[in-house]
Amino acid sequence: MMIFKIIIILGMFLWVIIDFYLFFIENKNSSAQLIYGKVMFVRKNTGYHRCELSMKVKCSDNNIIQTTSFFKPNVRWWMQFLPKVGDNVYFYTVEKLSTDNNDNGDKIAFGIANHKPEIGKLRWDLFAYRSSTRTIIIFAILFLCLFIVLKFTPFAIFIPKEFFLFVIVRLSIEILFI
Repeated sequence: MMIFKIIIILGMFLWVIIDFYLFFIENKNSSAQLIYGKVMFVRKNTGYHRCELSMKVKCSDNNIIQTTSFFKPNVRWWMQFLPKVGDNVYFYTVEKLSTDNNDNGDKIAFGIANHKPEIGKLRWDLFAYRSSTRTIIIFAILFLCLFIVLKFTPFAIFIPKEFFLFVIVRLSIEILFI
């Protein structure tokens, strides 16, 4: 049963290593563009599973872009800079901007700030946006497997205490920050 413990511990380390790797290469995989403009319209929508910040921004090149930012309702959402109409904002988008003024498609915005955001904020926002769905699926599978092992098998005594601590800490980090 020592192999069972080793597999669990290696799985925990692998999950953290993959997340760190994705965090540090996140902006290299995207062609993020920094955009500057004046806010024409803002709408904040707080939901139970996902929060949304929609803006209509008149860019410095006189294009009007409609943006959407998605957040989980956590500490990041409540600490997010919420611009007002008339504020100058900076944000990143990873989607190609159209030169057509009639393009009404929403562009997903990351790193919204009233000053030029640092690349770390872009990395964090992209990582949180792309990893939130994956993390929810991983936790659902993990808790289902954990429930099956604890309820229907005699192997529950072989699960290391560190695993439960890891799951609690990781879930707390996901809920609070990512």
